[in-house]
Amino acid sequence: MKTLYLIFGASMLLSACSTSHKDSSETSASAESHAVTYSGILPAADAEGVRYILTLDYDDDGSEGDFKLAEVYLSGGATRESGSDSLTFRTTGDFQVLTGTPQSATQKYIKLVPENDTSDANSLYFVIDSDSTITMVSSSLTPAVSSDLNYTLTKQ
Repeated sequence: MKTLYLIFGASMLLSACSTSHKDSSETSASAESHAVTYSGILPAADAEGVRYILTLDYDDDGSEGDFKLAEVYLSGGATRESGSDSLTFRTTGDFQVLTGTPQSATQKYIKLVPENDTSDANSLYFVIDSDSTITMVSSSLTPAVSSDLNYTLTKQ
């Protein structure tokens, strides 16, 4: 009887150890998969363009989280391919994924709210076009007036 109890106890201990190890590795993998990065070169009035690099770090619920945005202004001598960037601005803050635009009640969009910003004046908005692209829009959630300019960021 003591032998049976010892075997059962050892089996339970091994099972508990393997389960807790499995859970910790799954948690690490899912935490890494919640960060998504988008990038692209958007038009600028006073530069060759602005390279946007936006990283969204989703919370567990998948509808909000933290963001990091780097805006790299390309100088007049820089080419889009060379990477000779001249000026970089970095912004961090919170974001939300919301639903409903003037174009569609089911359209999803992302609202970026910079840290320590109590107004919506500095918020940025991106409509979610697909699983791999988002497009910068105005605060009224409408696209840019000029359709020949590209405001799309692509998932990396």
